Amino acid sequence: MAWLKTKSLIITGLVLAMGLGAAGLSWSQRLDSKQLKNKLKEAEESYSAQDYSKAEEIFVQLSQSFPKDPQFSYFQLMIAKCEYHLRNYGSAENKFSEFIHKFPDSRYIPSCYFMLGNIDYLQGEVSESARNFIQAYQLARTNQERELSQRSLLPLLEER
Repeated sequence: MAWLKTKSLIITGLVLAMGLGAAGLSWSQRLDSKQLKNKLKEAEESYSAQDYSKAEEIFVQLSQSFPKDPQFSYFQLMIAKCEYHLRNYGSAENKFSEFIHKFPDSRYIPSCYFMLGNIDYLQGEVSESARNFIQAYQLARTNQERELSQRSLLPLLEER
């Protein structure tokens, strides 16, 4: 009977140690605010170098470490853009749509609609693509955004 209690205590101790060890791993993966600037630069460099998997991994880590940061919506946008460039169109579409609902006042909303237009076009949904390009055009904040949306929309209209 005593060996059963000892065995039970050992197992309980191992489970606790493993649980604390796993928690330590997740804590060590979290970043502090000093690392934010460097990690953000690394993520953007990876994205520019078209290493979208690495960029996405870093943007996810930034999102998890800094959910209250003013740049949080930017991290979320970049995760969606990485998914797009990795050709995970279903996931990218969901992430852009979620972004629009989570951050309706964001300056990135026109970009989300533009990217949704691209995804729809790639999936053969021409009408939906046109609708998203029109939405991007209407919400555009700069002439450059408007022109890009217009250039993407015109061939679709000519096709019809």
